Amino acid sequence: GNLRAGVMDSLLCDFGLEVVALEVYENMDVGVEALQPFAVSAIFVASPSAGRRLLGANEWMKACKFVVIGKTTHDELERLGASHVRMLGASMDAWVEALCQEHHEAVKRAGKVDTPGP
Repeated sequence: GNLRAGVMDSLLCDFGLEVVALEVYENMDVGVEALQPFAVSAIFVASPSAGRRLLGANEWMKACKFVVIGKTTHDELERLGASHVRMLGASMDAWVEALCQEHHEAVKRAGKVDTPGP
Protein backbone atom coordinates (compact mmCIF):
# COMPACT_ATOMS: atom_id res chain seq x y z
CA GLY A 1 0.00 0.00 0.00
CA ASN A 2 0.99 3.63 -0.12
CA LEU A 3 1.90 3.65 3.58
CA ARG A 4 4.96 1.49 2.82
CA ALA A 5 4.63 -0.60 6.04
CA GLY A 6 6.64 1.97 7.96
CA VAL A 7 10.22 2.06 6.74
CA MET A 8 10.45 -1.59 5.76
CA ASP A 9 11.17 -0.84 2.09
CA SER A 10 14.01 1.51 3.04
CA LEU A 11 15.52 -1.08 5.39
CA LEU A 12 15.40 -3.75 2.68
CA CYS A 13 17.05 -1.39 0.17
CA ASP A 14 19.73 -0.55 2.76
CA PHE A 15 20.40 -4.30 2.99
CA GLY A 16 21.00 -4.26 -0.77
CA LEU A 17 17.73 -5.81 -1.94
CA GLU A 18 15.72 -4.53 -4.88
CA VAL A 19 12.15 -3.72 -3.81
CA VAL A 20 9.29 -3.60 -6.33
CA ALA A 21 6.48 -1.57 -4.76
CA LEU A 22 2.91 -2.11 -5.95
CA GLU A 23 -0.14 -0.37 -4.47
CA VAL A 24 -2.80 -3.03 -4.07
CA TYR A 25 -5.23 -1.93 -1.36
CA GLU A 26 -8.82 -2.64 -2.35
CA ASN A 27 -10.16 0.60 -0.89
CA MET A 28 -7.97 2.60 -3.25
CA ASP A 29 -8.81 3.27 -6.88
CA VAL A 30 -5.64 1.70 -8.30
CA GLY A 31 -5.13 -0.93 -10.91
CA VAL A 32 -2.53 -3.55 -10.16
CA GLU A 33 -0.51 -3.99 -13.30
CA ALA A 34 0.22 -7.37 -14.81
CA LEU A 35 3.97 -7.93 -14.71
CA GLN A 36 6.08 -10.25 -16.79
CA PRO A 37 7.54 -12.98 -14.57
CA PHE A 38 10.84 -12.10 -12.91
CA ALA A 39 12.96 -13.59 -10.12
CA VAL A 40 11.31 -13.10 -6.74
CA SER A 41 12.84 -14.03 -3.38
CA ALA A 42 9.62 -13.35 -1.42
CA ILE A 43 6.56 -11.12 -1.48
CA PHE A 44 5.24 -9.25 1.57
CA VAL A 45 1.44 -8.98 1.71
CA ALA A 46 -0.28 -7.09 4.53
CA SER A 47 -3.96 -7.83 3.87
CA PRO A 48 -6.27 -10.33 2.16
CA SER A 49 -7.50 -7.70 -0.32
CA ALA A 50 -3.92 -6.85 -1.28
CA GLY A 51 -3.26 -10.53 -1.95
CA ARG A 52 -6.41 -10.85 -4.07
CA ARG A 53 -5.47 -7.85 -6.20
CA LEU A 54 -1.86 -8.90 -6.61
CA LEU A 55 -2.59 -12.51 -7.59
CA GLY A 56 -5.58 -11.47 -9.68
CA ALA A 57 -3.25 -9.47 -11.93
CA ASN A 58 -0.18 -11.72 -11.61
CA GLU A 59 -1.23 -15.34 -11.35
CA TRP A 60 2.37 -16.48 -11.94
CA MET A 61 3.21 -15.20 -8.44
CA LYS A 62 1.23 -18.06 -6.86
CA ALA A 63 4.44 -20.11 -6.99
CA CYS A 64 6.40 -17.44 -5.10
CA LYS A 65 7.10 -17.35 -1.37
CA PHE A 66 4.92 -14.99 0.64
CA VAL A 67 5.47 -13.32 4.01
CA VAL A 68 2.23 -12.17 5.67
CA ILE A 69 1.13 -10.54 8.90
CA GLY A 70 -1.86 -12.57 10.01
CA LYS A 71 -4.09 -15.60 9.63
CA THR A 72 -6.74 -14.02 7.39
CA THR A 73 -4.11 -13.00 4.84
CA HIS A 74 -2.41 -16.39 5.15
CA ASP A 75 -5.69 -18.24 4.59
CA GLU A 76 -6.73 -16.01 1.67
CA LEU A 77 -3.43 -16.49 -0.16
CA GLU A 78 -3.68 -20.25 0.28
CA ARG A 79 -7.31 -20.15 -0.94
CA LEU A 80 -6.08 -18.27 -4.04
CA GLY A 81 -3.50 -20.98 -4.73
CA ALA A 82 -0.29 -19.62 -3.21
CA SER A 83 1.81 -22.60 -2.20
CA HIS A 84 4.38 -21.02 0.17
CA VAL A 85 2.88 -18.65 2.77
CA ARG A 86 4.71 -17.76 6.00
CA MET A 87 2.78 -15.93 8.75
CA LEU A 88 4.87 -13.71 11.05
CA GLY A 89 2.56 -11.47 13.09
CA ALA A 90 2.80 -7.70 13.44
CA SER A 91 6.55 -7.23 14.01
CA MET A 92 8.23 -5.19 11.28
CA ASP A 93 11.60 -6.55 12.47
CA ALA A 94 10.33 -10.08 11.82
CA TRP A 95 9.11 -9.09 8.33
CA VAL A 96 12.46 -7.56 7.38
CA GLU A 97 14.41 -10.49 8.82
CA ALA A 98 12.22 -13.03 6.99
CA LEU A 99 12.45 -11.20 3.66
CA CYS A 100 16.22 -10.91 3.96
CA GLN A 101 16.44 -14.59 4.91
CA GLU A 102 14.33 -15.60 1.90
CA HIS A 103 16.55 -13.49 -0.37
CA HIS A 104 19.69 -15.04 1.10
CA GLU A 105 18.28 -18.54 0.50
CA ALA A 106 17.24 -17.68 -3.06
CA VAL A 107 20.72 -16.41 -3.85
CA LYS A 108 22.29 -19.57 -2.39
CA ARG A 109 19.95 -21.77 -4.47
CA ALA A 110 20.92 -19.82 -7.59
CA GLY A 111 24.62 -20.39 -6.79
CA LYS A 112 25.42 -16.69 -6.63
CA VAL A 113 27.70 -14.90 -4.19
CA ASP A 114 25.59 -13.37 -1.44
CA THR A 115 26.01 -10.51 0.97
CA PRO A 116 25.87 -11.17 4.73
CA GLY A 117 22.41 -11.17 6.32
CA PRO A 118 21.16 -8.87 9.07
